[in-house]
Amino acid sequence: MAGAKKRKTVVDTWKTKQWYDVIAPEVFEGKEIGQVAASDPSSLMNRIIEIPMSEISGNRGQIFTKLKLRITQVDGKTAKTKLIGHELSRDYIRTLVRRRKSFVDLVENYVTKDGQEIVIKIRVFVGTRIGEDKKTEIRRSVLNECAKKLPEMNYGAMENEIIAGNFSRELFNALKTIVPISKVEVRRVDLVENFKEM
Repeated sequence: MAGAKKRKTVVDTWKTKQWYDVIAPEVFEGKEIGQVAASDPSSLMNRIIEIPMSEISGNRGQIFTKLKLRITQVDGKTAKTKLIGHELSRDYIRTLVRRRKSFVDLVENYVTKDGQEIVIKIRVFVGTRIGEDKKTEIRRSVLNECAKKLPEMNYGAMENEIIAGNFSRELFNALKTIVPISKVEVRRVDLVENFKEM
């Protein structure tokens, strides 16, 4: 019929998408950790995947550790990733804060043995209330320990040590002679990425 309007064709974009298996970095044994959908594999490049560490390790005690992975390669139906950091949940950190007790925060940049620049955020929970002189001593001790250890490790091995809690335990042992320490946590590690080189 003349002058009749043409009906628009509605395309279901989900029908054009395909599923890709997401693979964890080699530092986590290259395990398959899930799937992502995309209509074009190139659109997956540089996409960030966030996943609890417990889903990779099977350890429910690591549910509060969130990994940040970036997709760096798509090979067939497989999307490979690299670790770009991790973070402890704010809810978990909040449970460690106690009234009338001090904590000390540090944020510092380091370059690992394999040339990766990181930003590390550490919180030291003290078993009592302390003054600024003791806080300064704690900061100095943490920085000394970090400067000794982190530049001597490759990025992947360093993250493994931190996520497993080994590095926090080393800091705890170094600090407990200064004041009573209740806990030390590496709250967050971020890889400083240079996309011009990617």
